[in-house]
Amino acid sequence: MTLELTVWQRSAQPSSSTLIELRGTAGAVRVVLHPDSSLWLATEAGDHLPTGLRLGVRTWHRLAMSVCKESVELRLRGLHTTLPLTWSADLAALGGGALEELLIAGRHDPDSPTECRGELDAKVEAPRLLNAAGELLTSWDFSALPYDDDVPDIAGLFAHSRLINGPGRGMTGSAWRGRHTCFVDAPEEYGGAWFHRDDLADAEWPLLAEIEIPADARPGVYCVVLSLDAEPRYDDVERWCPIPVFVTAEPGARAQVALVLPTFSYRAYANNGFFEDADPAVYRHRGLTCSAHVYRYIDEHRLLSLYGRHHDGSGVHLASLRRPQATVRPDWVSQPLGRTHQLSADLSILRWLSETGVDWTILTDEQLHEQGEEAIDGVDVLITGSHPEYSTRELLDTYDRHLERGGHLMYLGGNGFILKVEVDADRPWLLELRRGDSGGDIWAGDPGEAHHQVSGEMGGLWRRLGRPPNLLTGVGYSAIGFSADVGYRQPADLPLTDLPTRLGSALRELTGELFGLGGFEVDRYDPDLGSPEGTIILGRLDNLPDDYRPVPEYLVLGSDPSAGIRASTRGDVVWRRTPHGGQVFSTGSISWTSRLNEPDDPGHCRLITTAALLDMLDPET
Repeated sequence: MTLELTVWQRSAQPSSSTLIELRGTAGAVRVVLHPDSSLWLATEAGDHLPTGLRLGVRTWHRLAMSVCKESVELRLRGLHTTLPLTWSADLAALGGGALEELLIAGRHDPDSPTECRGELDAKVEAPRLLNAAGELLTSWDFSALPYDDDVPDIAGLFAHSRLINGPGRGMTGSAWRGRHTCFVDAPEEYGGAWFHRDDLADAEWPLLAEIEIPADARPGVYCVVLSLDAEPRYDDVERWCPIPVFVTAEPGARAQVALVLPTFSYRAYANNGFFEDADPAVYRHRGLTCSAHVYRYIDEHRLLSLYGRHHDGSGVHLASLRRPQATVRPDWVSQPLGRTHQLSADLSILRWLSETGVDWTILTDEQLHEQGEEAIDGVDVLITGSHPEYSTRELLDTYDRHLERGGHLMYLGGNGFILKVEVDADRPWLLELRRGDSGGDIWAGDPGEAHHQVSGEMGGLWRRLGRPPNLLTGVGYSAIGFSADVGYRQPADLPLTDLPTRLGSALRELTGELFGLGGFEVDRYDPDLGSPEGTIILGRLDNLPDDYRPVPEYLVLGSDPSAGIRASTRGDVVWRRTPHGGQVFSTGSISWTSRLNEPDDPGHCRLITTAALLDMLDPET
C-alpha cells in the first residue's frame, strides 16, 4: 500500500522528528525528519538509513511512502528512493504483515496516556491510502467543518482515528493564495492541521481523588494542597503545591459587591516561563524569586503559555485547563517583574474587601461568559482584577448589560479588556487566542490565520473589532514600563463638586499631592477611542520614567516623533456617572492594587478606592 500526505515546515526541526509511523502485526517503520531536513527510515530495532531526500523550509511537499513485501519506496516531488526490506528484520516482517496502526506527526509511546507522543513541528494536509494498483482506499479531510478532534476516514476503515493534543486548525494549506482570509469562506484552502510536539490540550490525568466543597462555604479563593508529606512542610516550597479553587455563591444569593476574578487572563498567562532571558536593563526589578522551582518545572516539562512560541517560531494559540497551571497559585512571584501577578496579585483585592466591612462575593470570567445576566443577579458593584487583559464577546456583553441596568463598575487594573479570546463550546477547558498582526514582540499570527478555529470569528485587539476598552472603563491601554511606579497628579481644574461625596472629600484632602500608584501597564482617557462624554479625569500620569513606551497601536507620530511618543506615554484615573445612574471608577494601572493593604496607606490608594466603593453603595450619591 501507499500513504500520501502533504507537509510544510515553518523552520527546521529542533531534533529528529517522526513524520510517519506504520505499525504492523510484526514490526514498525518510521519516516524521520532530521534537523538538516533530510528524510531517513528507522525501525524500533534501531536501524536508521538515509533516503537521500530532503524537505525544504516554508515549502509544501507531497510525500508518498509505499510498502510492499520486498521494499519501501519514498517519492518526493518527482524524486524517489527505494530501499530493500532485507536491511531490517522488522521491515521484512512489516512488508508481509497487516497494518495495525498509522501515526502521523508522532510515534508509539506506551508510557503516554494516549499511547503515542507528538514528535513533529509542521503542517500536514490530505493524508490518503492507496492499494498496490494505485487505487484509493481511503483518505482524511482536515478541512471539513466544523472542526473536531475526531476525524474518521471517508471509507470507515479507521473509524476511531483522531487528532491528539489540539493541533492548530484554521491554518492555511497548500491551496491558499491570499484570495480568502477566513477558513469559513474557503475551507478547502485551509486543509492542514498544524502539529507541534509541545501541544498539550489534555494531559488525560486519571482521577485520583475528589473533594466536596461544604455547602456553607463562604465564597472566596481556597486551595487544595498537594504534599509529598503527610503534614505539608511549608518551609520547603518544593514539597507542596497549592491548587486554587474558586467558590462562588448561587445565583440570587449573591452579595451587592462582587470581585470578578479574571480567570481567562489567568489561563492565558498560565505557565509563562519568561525567566532567565529577561533583560535586566529593562526588567530592573528582576531578581531572585520564591517561585524559581516553578520556573524550573515549566522548563523541564516544556509547558507554554499564550505568550510562548513553539520550536518553529509560531505562537501558542490554545490554552487548556487539562494540563498543569503551574503559575496559577497564591504565592506566585514573577521573577522578571519582581512582584505578584494575576491571581497572586488579585488576592490583595480580596484582603482589602475583607477589611471594608461590606458584604462581598467572587465571580469568575467563565460565569459571566456562560451565564450572562444570571451570573450578576443581585450584584450592584462589579470589581475587576488587576489585569483583566483577555475577554470574550459574551463577557463584555455581560459587563455592558450590568451598566445598562444601572450597575456600578470598579476597574482596578491596567491593560484590561484589550484582546479577544474564545472558549470552545464543546471543550470549555480550551481557550483560544488569535493575535493576528497585533502581537508586537510576543508573536503575531501568520498571514491568513487571524480567525479563531472554534468559531471563524476574527481575533486580535478589541479596539480593531470596534470595542475598545474605553467604551466600558473610560480608559484604554496606552503605555508599558518596568523600571518604577509613580503617583498621579490632580488636574488643576478638577471639578470636585461634581464627584460623589466620599470620593470628592478624599481627593480634596490631596490637592497638590501625588496620589495612587501608576505603573507596569497603564491606560489613558481618549475620547477618540470612545471614552464617554462626562468622564472626569481624577489624576494624570504625566511623569512616567523615560523607559516607558507607548504600545504600538497607540503610537501616532506627528512632525516631531519625540513629542508624539511623550504625548502617547501617559495614564489616567477616571470617574463617571453613566446615563443609567451607575458609577464607573477606573484606576487604569496594574500597580494600583499592590498598595491597597500597605501600612499607612502610601499614595492613599486604600482611602480613594474605599471612598469610591462606599459611594457606589450609598443610594444618596
